[in-house]
Amino acid sequence: MVGGMALHQILNWTTAAGLVLAVVVVAAAYLRVRQECKATLRDHVTAGPAWTAGDSWLTSITGIGGGLLATVAVAHDTEAAWLLGIYALTAALAPILYGALAPGGEQTTGTVAGYLLAALATMFGGIGLVTTMCALGIDMTDAIAPGLVLGIAGLVIVAAICAYGARTILAVLVSQTTTAAGQPLKPGLRPASLLVGTAGRRSATL
Repeated sequence: MVGGMALHQILNWTTAAGLVLAVVVVAAAYLRVRQECKATLRDHVTAGPAWTAGDSWLTSITGIGGGLLATVAVAHDTEAAWLLGIYALTAALAPILYGALAPGGEQTTGTVAGYLLAALATMFGGIGLVTTMCALGIDMTDAIAPGLVLGIAGLVIVAAICAYGARTILAVLVSQTTTAAGQPLKPGLRPASLLVGTAGRRSATL
């Protein structure tokens, strides 16, 4: 039980909340760039390969970590294990989604639509991974203090994922996007480099 609610009820809420949060962050970042830079979903993103070990760290951690944690969690709760597996698979699909919507099948030049879908998949998977593990941890302990620490830690990590995702989306769509005709956008935004190296980034997934 977590706060008087069954674990499966908490997991249902965190899954829905994670999806809504990921959609809001991705949509807000895109709408801001669209307003300032006139970016469209068909514009081209030249952020490098669909996945790299160095820059796609959130995708990698979620994909690999979710898969490993699912095998451990199955001993405590099968629903949580299934969710962790789904989050891992969702993150792993991010590079595939980006490549699937790339013009002409080009893997290093994608579209804004593909980039946003990939970002949404990774963020949903990452947020879900964190909230599910926190819910499992709280469910496995009877003490209030450890549960409170886990809850706060989870909120901090989720906030960091949202900040990283939003700032990276802004940075990439401002500095690494051209129109379908190959013309650079007129950037009206200058995102700072906190949590994302805008100049050296070479990956199209978070």
